[in-house]
Amino acid sequence: MKKYVGRLIKIKFKDMGPLVGHVLDYSDDWILMRNCPVDYVVDGYFIVRNKNIKEVIRGDDEKWREKVIGLKKLKGVPKISLTGLNSILKKLTKKYGVFSVHTKEDDVCWMGRLNRIEDKLVIIDDLTPKAKWDGQFKFKEGEIRVIEFDSDYVNSLKRLTK
Repeated sequence: MKKYVGRLIKIKFKDMGPLVGHVLDYSDDWILMRNCPVDYVVDGYFIVRNKNIKEVIRGDDEKWREKVIGLKKLKGVPKISLTGLNSILKKLTKKYGVFSVHTKEDDVCWMGRLNRIEDKLVIIDDLTPKAKWDGQFKFKEGEIRVIEFDSDYVNSLKRLTK
């Protein structure tokens, strides 16, 4: 990943659709990226679990998109330690309040904040699409593929919460 820091790449997974973004930081287990979901749009960040990556692509399309997005002169990188899932989710809950979790189910995500991690289960307080806190979701740590935060969608719902 070192050669991709500061570069726009497309990541293909074994079991879900691709993601495109600028690599900001990485560890043995996780990659922090600025989210570039379509064309030249930049929308928040995501953290990707390395072990589920099938392929990293940096072709002409990614290079062109990087050039255009580079004209925006985006600055700053979220200070998030990528040392483990527990520290990542604690930091996101403390600093951003809400994040979304994506598993291998491509069209589903769960929004919320960290409640606790126990016995390899991640328990988050669930935030519904109507911005209501409604119970909890539990995930096995290994099921989490992507964690998204500071996006327009997440921030919009966060503004509606009490």
